[in-house]
Amino acid sequence: MPVPAVELRSVTIRIGTRSILTNASCVFGRPELSLVCGRVGCGKTLLAQVIAGIRKPDSGTIRRNRSRISMVFQHAEHGLLGETVIEDLILSARSAGMDGTEAPVSAARILSDLGISHLTERYVVTLSGGEARLVAIAGALLSHADVIIADEPFVNLDWPSVRSVLRALIRARQTGKTVIVITHEIEKVLAHAERLIVLHHARIALNRTYLEYEDVHTEDREILKQAGVRLHGFRREQTWL
Repeated sequence: MPVPAVELRSVTIRIGTRSILTNASCVFGRPELSLVCGRVGCGKTLLAQVIAGIRKPDSGTIRRNRSRISMVFQHAEHGLLGETVIEDLILSARSAGMDGTEAPVSAARILSDLGISHLTERYVVTLSGGEARLVAIAGALLSHADVIIADEPFVNLDWPSVRSVLRALIRARQTGKTVIVITHEIEKVLAHAERLIVLHHARIALNRTYLEYEDVHTEDREILKQAGVRLHGFRREQTWL
């Protein structure tokens, strides 16, 4: 079996004396599109930060198995370093070891692949939230990240922007990446997820893998409901594409 991209063993996260996540264990496969959900304040973003290495757990262990991890933040524009989109992506390509000739070519190619070539010369400060997230995903792909974590990638986006971001995340999975989507808006992406993780009462209440055409089990729907996540209809219907 392939070595997992990330493994969490008995991970606990606290803020002060409050336990945000207690004794959490899970494995993210390689490749895989995983969905982590739960009500606001349940610790989804903190878990993402721990996986990415931005924050240390209070106890437990994390094995990243040499995975290179890139995190796309909800406010993705804060993570863009270039003055223009093409400059930012060239920086990502150079960080992956590409030379001064290869980097601009690869940056232009990924913009074309994601259907956002029209953003090439845009100043990053003028990008909308959805455009900034698309550029951040493009940068993660260029950086040869093995794992891409998208924290609330659909929040405050209109329908076309959600579709664009969702396509980019699916493309990343199709190119062999482990994609971890942190969201409570599961109706936009669940149809494409191979793993569903639900956080509730400071614990992983559900960690389920699904076959392509498998529906959400009745007991899983009840766990989602208790965790404040709405799900209506069949799993295959949960997409905005």
